[in-house]
Amino acid sequence: PDPTAALRVAHTLKGNAGNIGARRVQVAAEALEHACRDKLPTDQLTPLLDWTLAELAPVIDGLQQLGTAEAAQPPAQAIVATIDAANLQQDLEHLKALLEDSDPAAAEAADALTARAAGTALAPALKHVAASVAAYDFDKALEGLAVLSARDG
Repeated sequence: PDPTAALRVAHTLKGNAGNIGARRVQVAAEALEHACRDKLPTDQLTPLLDWTLAELAPVIDGLQQLGTAEAAQPPAQAIVATIDAANLQQDLEHLKALLEDSDPAAAEAADALTARAAGTALAPALKHVAASVAAYDFDKALEGLAVLSARDG
């Protein structure tokens, strides 16, 4: 066992508590840190640890509720899913040009375009195009783009 682990953990908790404004946790962790630094016996450390954990519990509960609230919001992909049609068409044409030139940069362009289209009706077809590009089957990728253009236009 690392004899300085408790001291380091108490110090880190004190700093993190201060960073997020959890003042009561910070004070309790600081007391625990000093006790660890002074190498107090376990029977004197235990009440300080209990105090620190008691102050930490509501902070953890609050952070968990924040996570739940964020999960209830629409995912970022759904928000980003509204792609501007002019930019999308421009990006599709750019990808087509790269594929026609057998340019390896098409892989990055296809991946970026697929990521931008996540959550839209175009996403599945673009995934197939990107997979073809990744396999260096540029002709198949071009066919996939042609299908997309016919469906879109």
